[in-house]
Amino acid sequence: MHALRYGSLGERRRHENFVGPIDRPDVSMPMDYFVLTVHGPDGVTVVDTRSSAVVGVRRGRTTLTPVERLLRDVGAEPASVRRVVLMHLHYDHAGGVDLFADADIVVQADELAFVSDAVMRHNIVGAFYKCREIAAILDADRAGPSGVSTGASNWPPASNCTASADTPAAPK
Repeated sequence: MHALRYGSLGERRRHENFVGPIDRPDVSMPMDYFVLTVHGPDGVTVVDTRSSAVVGVRRGRTTLTPVERLLRDVGAEPASVRRVVLMHLHYDHAGGVDLFADADIVVQADELAFVSDAVMRHNIVGAFYKCREIAAILDADRAGPSGVSTGASNWPPASNCTASADTPAAPK
């Protein structure tokens, strides 16, 4: 497994990262953004796909390295990725799904139902999603069995996990 750090959001305060009351709201809390790859016997799986470059810039994110290059650096050509697993469909997790046109997409059925609901019209909910990415995923879901999987699968396969050279060690 590789954690590929592709982006960053420099100076930020804790209250900007959470909804609702939190302790120490003015403490600095910068954020980094990652795409994960799992290299297994059945090919490469990408976990989360990034935010699109345009949306990232609009939201003040800095792209440190294009995801395509990071994938190639760990031996994963975007066109050869077999599966994309989306933890949820926020813009910073599902914004690059178009890069993996031939991959099967795995998403929770409840998440697909949620983003298809009228609740998405509310600003506080819809702000974390981008309609274009959601539409692409829903189109793939309608395309049939090679599109979006929401059922049980044999993922993740047994894999060896190693840290990517691009990923700094966690602070102690």
